[in-house]
Amino acid sequence: MSYTWYEVFWFFLLYSFAGWVIGTSGAALKEKKFIDVGFLFGPWCPSYGFGAVGFALFLPELKGQPIFLFAGGVILSFIITSLTGLTLERIFHQKWKDYSRRRFNFGGYVNLPYTVVWGAAALLCIWIVNPFLSKIIGILPYGLGKVILIIAYVVIVIDFIGTISGILSVHIRLARLGKLVLVEEVADNLQKAADYMGNGLTGWVLKHLEKSHEGLEIKEIIRSKLQRREKAQEMTGVFAAGCGFYKLFWLFFLGSFLGDITETIFCW
Repeated sequence: MSYTWYEVFWFFLLYSFAGWVIGTSGAALKEKKFIDVGFLFGPWCPSYGFGAVGFALFLPELKGQPIFLFAGGVILSFIITSLTGLTLERIFHQKWKDYSRRRFNFGGYVNLPYTVVWGAAALLCIWIVNPFLSKIIGILPYGLGKVILIIAYVVIVIDFIGTISGILSVHIRLARLGKLVLVEEVADNLQKAADYMGNGLTGWVLKHLEKSHEGLEIKEIIRSKLQRREKAQEMTGVFAAGCGFYKLFWLFFLGSFLGDITETIFCW
């Protein structure tokens, strides 16, 4: 590996913060108001951090081969974005960022043209940004750097646990309510439900999520739960529902290319 784990942990932290700044700035310019696009409360977007870590771990050996480096960035971003989208959908029962209405999307989780941008970002990171950050990190005293990392990661873990706890509290309350057909009533009385559970964190989480993503309303989450149940009943016995030719083609292409990249890295 070209970088130490100490540097990798710093990359995750720095890129997570940079991703939050870029995403929030872009949303603010688009909506003409401040919008925190992060999933967590703090100023970080872990998906950007995971992307940077993936680049640092798997792509430095391709530094002298721009085409393969670009392709590696595309494939890694595709995998990370898909896993992130699947995970968030499992939590919310609704896509966090839904690309279903855009052309060349994959399952609604990935907008394939965006992966091209990530491929270019891989070139930029490996050639310019990571070497620069590595020098800056080297200037920082090692002991002080470790203390900062420990504090930062403790805060991130607490942030993550608090967010997930609030979400789980909502799900537990919804399960107790029984019939999900009362969508409007549940949505209108959600704050009362939070008070009933004695968990003020629930309301805090919900306000944060709705401000970050206006389309991610609790009403829609509940309705999505009902629709998923009905769809699951209808699709019982159906194999590979929603599978199309272009999806099979991209699965074949990406799988083949990923295998070739893997062999190239390990045989280098």
